[in-house]
Amino acid sequence: MKVAMVTMNVEVGKCQDNVHKMLTYIEKARQENVDLIIFPQNAVSGYLLYEQWMDDAWCRYVDAFNEILIQESYDIAIVWGNIRYRNKRRFQAAFFAYEGKTHMRVKSNETLAYINDHLYFEESKINSAIEYKGYVMALNFKDDLQIADININIDSYMYDTSLQRIWKGTQFYVNASGIQYDQQYVRVLDGNCIYMQDGQCLYASSSIKQEYHIVTLHQQPIISKKPSLYEILCTSLRLFDEQVGVDKQWILPITDNIGSIISAYMCVSVLGIQKVIGIVLDDTCPISFYEQLGISLKKISGSAEDKKIAYHQIVSKLDKCIIVDTCYKADRVFKHNPYICYPHIACSIIGDLTKKELKLIVDDIRILPIDSMKYFTKEIEDEFVECLCHPLELSIFFERYPIKAKKIMKTYQNYMLSYRQYIYVLCMHHQVIGNHQIIPTLNYNYLEVKKDLSL
Repeated sequence: MKVAMVTMNVEVGKCQDNVHKMLTYIEKARQENVDLIIFPQNAVSGYLLYEQWMDDAWCRYVDAFNEILIQESYDIAIVWGNIRYRNKRRFQAAFFAYEGKTHMRVKSNETLAYINDHLYFEESKINSAIEYKGYVMALNFKDDLQIADININIDSYMYDTSLQRIWKGTQFYVNASGIQYDQQYVRVLDGNCIYMQDGQCLYASSSIKQEYHIVTLHQQPIISKKPSLYEILCTSLRLFDEQVGVDKQWILPITDNIGSIISAYMCVSVLGIQKVIGIVLDDTCPISFYEQLGISLKKISGSAEDKKIAYHQIVSKLDKCIIVDTCYKADRVFKHNPYICYPHIACSIIGDLTKKELKLIVDDIRILPIDSMKYFTKEIEDEFVECLCHPLELSIFFERYPIKAKKIMKTYQNYMLSYRQYIYVLCMHHQVIGNHQIIPTLNYNYLEVKKDLSL
């Protein structure tokens, strides 16, 4: 059986555009003799619609697109997510259609950080087994699994830096991609698609971009590399700029804050220097890095109050702009706050990431000023202490932070199981890595120490 999985970029509220995409992919799958095509949860309307779900006329409009998709199933099986609206009752549902016949599974309500399903939707135990191509299939949401030959799981889950999922059984998992934003936050969908066969992963792709994936049952494993946090944020930034309007300029307060440095680099890399304006708020702030990026800078002098007034005067003269907030104190990936400097849009490109996550971005960029590492000293030392529990990992740490390792190695020496083991790790590192003279006075022989420790 040949299956297409579409990690579709679902645009919130744009049902006709979304369904047009779906019909295009269905025709493509039909031409490629695909047996089953799977779209994500809420593929027709998008998920984060909030109070718009309470509009009866809107819900009838959204529900009507289900019939269009059912009619397209005359020679191909189609799975998608949308609402079912009947007699002022709203259900989030997954649909399976083939030859005009449908199966439906209603989603159980959940309370998430970004939406509370209980406020808008009802629950139902509607669910039926699907027989197709000799297989018994079951429709699910997110991580649910049922007793079936094949589970089909659709999702509209946002990117989560801390989420660790364990995939089981035989299933196809398809999540939406792109961004969906509410009045406060831009939510990034991770665009995951997974094919598991009897607990073994045979296909995995994790891109937040819209993609069309073809797999066949029992194929050879194909596992794509996961995008880095930096790549995810760059893609999100580009999509957000496209959705809010490409004619807007991005206003960046210039400081020596690591958030400002990263945000400036990302804005220029993704949007181009012509869209970025920097406002220097601190006379003592080194601006050479920003000048090297080619950012147009406007300097403000005077007292703190004068600078604040001048800053808002500059912003108010700009017709359309996006204010970049460089704070990173909470847990969101990409923050959007329309109430700052209204009617302009304000957002934090780096969201409110932790310092450890910011360090990962710095590692990816690699050209930031070296003094930016001072923001990550504690995190680097914590990572070093963790490595001490696994001495063989120390060589990797030495490669990443050779200067920092030299400074803190003696400080954390007592964490080792023994001084001899500490020496062994140093000798091993010197042998493997080469010319890093962490402690040049050491004369221990690598093999002798290894023998002495019975390692």
